[in-house]
Amino acid sequence: MHQTTKKIPAEVFQQERLYLRPVQEKYHINQAKASITRVVRKDNTILYAGNRYSVPLGTYDDKGKSVGLKIQNDTLTIYDWETGKVLAQHAICHEKGKLIQNTNHKRDRSKGIQVLMQQVAGRFPEPDQATLFLKEIYQRKQRYMRDQLQKIQEVMNKANHQSEVIGQALAYCLTYQLYSAAAFSDAVQHFMQQAQRQQAHQHEHQPEIKPIMLGHQSHSEVKAEIRDPQVYIRILEGESLCQNA
Repeated sequence: MHQTTKKIPAEVFQQERLYLRPVQEKYHINQAKASITRVVRKDNTILYAGNRYSVPLGTYDDKGKSVGLKIQNDTLTIYDWETGKVLAQHAICHEKGKLIQNTNHKRDRSKGIQVLMQQVAGRFPEPDQATLFLKEIYQRKQRYMRDQLQKIQEVMNKANHQSEVIGQALAYCLTYQLYSAAAFSDAVQHFMQQAQRQQAHQHEHQPEIKPIMLGHQSHSEVKAEIRDPQVYIRILEGESLCQNA
């Protein structure tokens, strides 16, 4: 008895087989074209036919990175399952328990990325905070870090290097743990629009100053009469100007 359905599979099949129809055509599966996938191990290798084959350093991720395999003329091609990009090619080893490794795969190509990260961080108003932000992106998108940095630089260029907007966007991403170039781009766009709205609001409420017109002369052309200070002193003492005129 099946533990879930509480039925006996053999008895259920006898009922289901009454509805089955015969296959009219025969289907052949070409094994050469069948998809072969492997999960990248922590040491940046994949297992195939009892041997380990290397892939470039940094291919592994903690989410179970899968790659595709193609076998042709004793050559094993390892490619990115999502993008189709070729990661490595090896001559197939017919022994067992061997490590087939390309020496280039042992090189840490992230050193160039580290220099680029420092350059991009230096463009921020707060380089230390920017370095933390870029390191978080690197941990999540190591294989695409160069593209991420390029996107961040493009966003900063479009923002005309407005330090206040860029600083606000960086702080926003760090506060809400939004570690990607796309999130930074959205934050920059948001704060730029906010700054534009504030400028428009201030412009709308700024009173327009118009000159006072006196006849055909503007207020700027009118000159006040200049009197001797003694005149004002006599007025304060109660003397009438009309009497002295």
